[in-house]
Amino acid sequence: MLRNAPIPPRVWRELLEDDDVASIASDGGEMLLTLQDGQLNLHYAFAELEGMRREFVPIFDDLKGEIDSFDADYVRIDLVQIPDRTWVEPLLEETDFQPFTEWMDMEAPELDAEMDPPDFPDGVAMRRGGPEDAGAIVEIEAAALDELGDGEAAMRARVEGSAWVGVLERDGKPIAYALNDEVSRAEGRVSSSAVHPDEWGNGFGVLVLSAALYQLAANEARRATVRVRPEITAALRTTREAGLKPGPRGIEWRRPVDEDVIAERRQSLRLRGVKARFGGWR
Repeated sequence: MLRNAPIPPRVWRELLEDDDVASIASDGGEMLLTLQDGQLNLHYAFAELEGMRREFVPIFDDLKGEIDSFDADYVRIDLVQIPDRTWVEPLLEETDFQPFTEWMDMEAPELDAEMDPPDFPDGVAMRRGGPEDAGAIVEIEAAALDELGDGEAAMRARVEGSAWVGVLERDGKPIAYALNDEVSRAEGRVSSSAVHPDEWGNGFGVLVLSAALYQLAANEARRATVRVRPEITAALRTTREAGLKPGPRGIEWRRPVDEDVIAERRQSLRLRGVKARFGGWR
């Protein structure tokens, strides 16, 4: 099967049985939309390459009508462990996806159940957060990641769905956060973590990430992952300093849910092509 990500058959079946998933199947493949981490994700599975080239766009065009039933600002798709993307990228471009950024899962393969909690300096404290902290977390994530952020809708949904919300405060003001998923089969995941740029360089990134890993270990996680964007070098440095090692990586593509935005982008590209051919004449 040709897939955008290595999803086990059991997990795929569970997704299809979820009431909040939209899917369309053909003789040669299947495509589905599902909300994960507050983001609307597209997944595909095709039996062979020629069938995918023939059916990808028609299936997506049929599935596109379901996008408005989800509360999301964009549709995302991960391309994971696909050594040759030259045959899938034109299909994504034809369906109005654009490359967003690369990502890497940093892994802690052996969490110690007896690990010590991190020490917090004077004036800095970690507390258990909740949905009431969503506004501060959205602000920190947007300031720290800028155009590489996941957006307010996704972050609010992520805070709401997290098993653990950790907020790092300095003199009572939120300056960093970490969000953990529920531990499953001894696997833990830090779904998001960031430090406000005003506090960069103080070691708070390692501190809040260490607290998140400690919380996972205390809840019987023996392995953990944190997703980072390699072009944000500070994130890579922070996860390495916290003891994590590089794991699987991929590239994320995004498509706006607003068809007017897509139409404007297409028009801009068309006019740009006219300018290139006719020296600026319209």
